[in-house]
Amino acid sequence: MKKIIVLLMTAFVFMVLTVQSHAQQKVIELTYGTPFPADHTYSKADQKWIAKIEKETNGRVKIKPYWGGQIIGGQNQVEEIAAGAADIGYIVPTNSKTGFTICKAMSLYLAGASDKVGARVFKELRAKFPEIEKEYTDAGVQVLEWQSPGIQLITRKPVRRLSDFKGLRMKSLGDWNKVLKELGGEGIEMSNAEVYVSLQKGILDAVLSPLDTLEALKFADVAKFVSMISVAGPPFAQRAMNLSKWKSLPPDIQKVFENNVEYWEQQVNESLQAAIIHATEFGKKSGVEFINMSDADKSSLTALMVSTAEKDAKALDTKGIRATQILHEAQRLIKQYSK
Repeated sequence: MKKIIVLLMTAFVFMVLTVQSHAQQKVIELTYGTPFPADHTYSKADQKWIAKIEKETNGRVKIKPYWGGQIIGGQNQVEEIAAGAADIGYIVPTNSKTGFTICKAMSLYLAGASDKVGARVFKELRAKFPEIEKEYTDAGVQVLEWQSPGIQLITRKPVRRLSDFKGLRMKSLGDWNKVLKELGGEGIEMSNAEVYVSLQKGILDAVLSPLDTLEALKFADVAKFVSMISVAGPPFAQRAMNLSKWKSLPPDIQKVFENNVEYWEQQVNESLQAAIIHATEFGKKSGVEFINMSDADKSSLTALMVSTAEKDAKALDTKGIRATQILHEAQRLIKQYSK
């Protein structure tokens, strides 16, 4: 009788372990949404990341991409991801009408930093100030990739000095609008999908954007000047997962995603730099003039960005946000790494 009981218990344990094993090996199907087409610069980096995730999870994760805005649009991506329109997606948190107070303020915090320095500084800031990332989980998403792309000023008419900003109406992000106001211009927030037609119709005079958009978004067709202001763009998360979906993943699968945050950033940067080189040549062939602003004007612009950020940071401090600390640490690190 005892032998029978032992055999039954052994069989039961084996059955439980087998069921658990099958459950663990069950394929996790995830969707990825982006407003960009499959052949876009960003999408090429996305494809490499998807392949790497699937390989490193031994096929336990399968990610189905939806390109060209099929399930994620060009304006309210954070809200769409948080609502479950896609499990993973491209996001621009500065487009969100609520939340992301620190993120929006930080559009000026990397003033004076190159692309590489800006990325290094932003990584250290995230480690020292966890509230930067908490804004994303509060909004219902888990960050999977960070960016701080360099931006230039693409215009319909030449901007050769700071005084030429006066009267310009341009697409910008976050607290950049306050800087533009100080220069006599007007910042307008809109999605990239609206910029081409707005430039074409004269609704906009300019756009603050990475150079690859000259070709990728055909801005070279409707804007024939680029002022090389060379400033680090607003640092933010650019890819994220629905937070509930993230929490449902097994810990070892989460670890694979966490281990590939920097990989995705690297792939985006490499693809972007290659696209910028190609887009610059494309722009020249399309008749675009590239204008090098004076060092004095660049320094004045940096100083204006910092002074504007200082004012806003003090206002945020009163709300319990460590804005001034973040700003001062950013500027300290920029000076340290720019030597």
